[in-house]
Amino acid sequence: MLIPQLANSDEFFIDGANGDDNNYRIGSEWGKKEVKRSDLQNAPAGFKRAALATGKLGGGTAFYLGKFAGFHLIATNHHVCPDLMSCVMDEETGIHYSIYFPLIDQKYEVLKSFGTWPEIDLSILAIKVPQEDDVKIQKLGRSFAFNKHFYRGQKLLTLGFGIAFNRQRVLTGGQDSDCVVFSGDDEFRLLADPDTMNPAPYKAWSFSHGCDTSHGDSGSSVVDRETGELLGIVWTAATPKAKEVLDSNYLQTLLEHPNDKAIWTRLAYGVPAAAMGSYFKHLLKTGGAPHETLDVLDALLAASAQHHAR
Repeated sequence: MLIPQLANSDEFFIDGANGDDNNYRIGSEWGKKEVKRSDLQNAPAGFKRAALATGKLGGGTAFYLGKFAGFHLIATNHHVCPDLMSCVMDEETGIHYSIYFPLIDQKYEVLKSFGTWPEIDLSILAIKVPQEDDVKIQKLGRSFAFNKHFYRGQKLLTLGFGIAFNRQRVLTGGQDSDCVVFSGDDEFRLLADPDTMNPAPYKAWSFSHGCDTSHGDSGSSVVDRETGELLGIVWTAATPKAKEVLDSNYLQTLLEHPNDKAIWTRLAYGVPAAAMGSYFKHLLKTGGAPHETLDVLDALLAASAQHHAR
């Protein structure tokens, strides 16, 4: 998984600072670049929206989904917020945690958690947005594209606060030529974490991709580079990397002549929105969550269906 542990964060920073990116890089170049507000002027609409909606939450990343069932929602990984209170309130002080959106220079208090689910490595939380910001921030929201098809070679982009080559923990975006889907068309697997440095103790529904990620990118959105649709969420990567994975020629061979074992053991992995949608529908059918949570999930599904129908 890709959230830094405090005891190891100095070690991770040293790796990146010394140019030892073998733990994180996929392909021949490091594709994550700093994203500044000035970079958005000529950026595609999907990239701009996703960048503005990305915030720093603790040691990881989160992103704004929009206002659903009366709540302003953000999403991140289960392993960033492994229980209902871990990202909401400091138990000792009673102070609520906050998410900071650097490109709009806004910090919002986290109010509550609606759920945290390891099988889809997802947590959904509500944030407190002042009335004067209500309409403005809603323009940045986007529900998951639960009905979107995945296909091998699909071009992606990710945005997060990963620590590799990023001592200041600024927002970085990745959309290089290797940042594409490697798994088969709509192929998802319940995958054990291949990160041997800091593995999660559970399996999550996954697709395989070649986007560069590092510890701290946990909770980053995965966006279709061409349509701007929210396809899923980053959750882990094979760490350290096999030597072959550092060569873009090898990756091109994987795309043209898929090697099943390499695709599911050597690359990076995200949870697809399609798997989230199926999981939420099951919760709604079985009543497997509190009523307030079910209302939120139902609203997210409905917004995605409405967008898909356009």
